[in-house]
Amino acid sequence: MAVVSLLIVSLLSSCYEEEVWLEDNIDPSGEYFPVIYMNGLNSEYQADDPVPVVLEYFSLGTLEEIVLYQQIGDNDEEVVLRTPPNGTFSEEKAQDVLTLTYTVPVIADTVDITLRAEAINANGLTKSSDDSFTAIPRP
Repeated sequence: MAVVSLLIVSLLSSCYEEEVWLEDNIDPSGEYFPVIYMNGLNSEYQADDPVPVVLEYFSLGTLEEIVLYQQIGDNDEEVVLRTPPNGTFSEEKAQDVLTLTYTVPVIADTVDITLRAEAINANGLTKSSDDSFTAIPRP
C-alpha cells in the first residue's frame, strides 16, 4: 500500500511544472520584457475625483513609455495618458515609482472602471498591470 501511495505522489509531482521567472520575462530573441505593477486602487470614487495611480516598474532594456488606458463599463478600452518613464528610483523597492493622476469622468450612472498601465520597452516588448473601481455619479 505504501508503495502505491509513493508511486501516485511521484506521478503527480512529476506533472507539476515549476514556475520560472526568467521564462515569463524574456522572449526567444533574448530581449527582456519590462516589469510593471499598479498599486491597488480604492474600491469606489465619485465622478471628478482625482485618483492617484501609483506604478512600480523596472526594465533591463530601455523603457520607452508608459501608457494608461481606461475601460468604462463594457465600452472599448481607450488611451488616457502617454508619459515617458520619469519616475523616481526607490532604494527600498529597488525600482522606479511613478504616480499618475487619473480623473474619474462625469458619469450618469454607477459603473465599473478598469485602469490598465502598460510599460513599453524600446524593443517593442510590453507588460501591463490593471485594477478596477466603481465610479459613482455626483449627487
